Amino acid sequence: MSTFFIIIFEILVRLLILALCLVGAYYLFRGMKSSHPILGTLIGILAIAVTVNIFIPSSYTPASRLTFKHHLTADQKAAAHSHSTEKAKEAETKSLEEARESSRQAHQRKQELKKQKTGLYGLKYQVNKAMKGNAILTYKVKVMGVDSSKPYTANIFLQDKDAAGFKYGYAKSDAVTIMKGIKKANYQDFSKIGIIFTGDTVDKTGNKNSNTPLVKYRFTSKRISEINPDNMQSLTSVANYYWKSDISE
Repeated sequence: MSTFFIIIFEILVRLLILALCLVGAYYLFRGMKSSHPILGTLIGILAIAVTVNIFIPSSYTPASRLTFKHHLTADQKAAAHSHSTEKAKEAETKSLEEARESSRQAHQRKQELKKQKTGLYGLKYQVNKAMKGNAILTYKVKVMGVDSSKPYTANIFLQDKDAAGFKYGYAKSDAVTIMKGIKKANYQDFSKIGIIFTGDTVDKTGNKNSNTPLVKYRFTSKRISEINPDNMQSLTSVANYYWKSDISE
């Protein structure tokens, strides 16, 4: 149906509504035994609104019509299609951007996870994580070595400020805890990993010495692969190298 006939039909519908409003207003004011001025006034106002609406061109657009709301002209269809296409492109662009951002975040998480298991950084991260919540002794963990090219080497220093309070028995169990952290790192990249407990001491002459070695362990990556720390209480018999200072008890 052409737009011309739709508008003619729309005008006829509005004229019919106007006529009904006028008849209704008349009966509410005069045609009934008891008048209803309030309702008659409201119907009269509606009649005026319909009359004004007939002469407003914008009221004949599809969205404003009483009839044939979804009937569009060729230009309107083209505009609607263009708008829909733009919306679809915007949605597609947004979806691609979200996918790229999600991929970037996933890659970043993967790289961060890799970093937490690789090299000296990963070794320290896993040892600290394993030692977290250790209520017996509080150590400052320091990892030193070379991880610029494989095979790497590393020494894990566990610094205890007060050597006087250092207990050898605690160190044995703490070494097992540290080994649990080592096992979760990429220890295969290392030729050897040392565990060294240190403390601040005072020698026989009364001089203070910082970070004096108290207990030392050394393990090759092959030996580490053979160890199951979950079923062990001490590493002294399985270490490739073990040494204990006379200071430790």
